[in-house]
Amino acid sequence: MTRKPLLKNSERILSDIIAASRLEFFVRGFEQANINRICQQASVSKRTLYRYFESKNVLFHVILEQELQNASRLPDYDYEPSQPLRDQLVAATYNEVQVLTQPSCLPFLRILMMELLSHPTEPNLFLIKTRASQSLIRWVSDAISDRALKPVETSVVLNFYQALFNGMFVWPNLIQQSVAPLQADLTAKVDAVVDVFLCQYATTKN
Repeated sequence: MTRKPLLKNSERILSDIIAASRLEFFVRGFEQANINRICQQASVSKRTLYRYFESKNVLFHVILEQELQNASRLPDYDYEPSQPLRDQLVAATYNEVQVLTQPSCLPFLRILMMELLSHPTEPNLFLIKTRASQSLIRWVSDAISDRALKPVETSVVLNFYQALFNGMFVWPNLIQQSVAPLQADLTAKVDAVVDVFLCQYATTKN
C-alpha cells in the first residue's frame, strides 16, 4: 500500500497554528483570544507563531478569509432575464440560507459582528463584510439594469433585502444557536423575505 507523503514540517506547523487559532477565536472572540493558548494548543513557541503571522490581528484576518473562501465554494447564482423574478429570488435566498448551515458559520458571524461593532470603520473588516454577498450584489445590480427592480441605488436595495434576511434568519439563529429550521418554517420565512422585498422594489415588468 502506498502511503501519502507526510506534510512538510512547515506546512504541518502552519496547519496546527490555524486549527488552534480557529478554535480559540471561535470560542473566545478576538479580544479574549490569547496567543499563549494558541501556541500551547498548536504545540509551538510564540517565536515560531510570529514567524508565520506577525500579529494576532493578521492571524484573525487569515481565519476570516478562510471562512469566506469556504462560503464561496457554495453554488453561485446570476440574474436571468428570461426567468421569473420571484423564482430567482427564492432560489437566491435559499442559497444564502445554505451559507448559514456551514458548520463554522455561526461562530464566524458572532466574531464578525463583535468586531464590526467594536471597529465599524476598520477597512479590512468592511471589505470582508462586502465580499460576503457578491452574488447577491451582482444579482440585484443586474435586475435593476434590466428594469425588473426599481431604479434605486443598488446599496439601498441590497440593504433592504439584508435587513429582511438578517431579521428572519441571522439574528434569531445567533440567539438560539441553531440554523436548521423545519422545512415548513424555512419555506414560510423565505417566502416572507421574498414577497416583502418584491412588494417594495419589483416593477410592473414582472
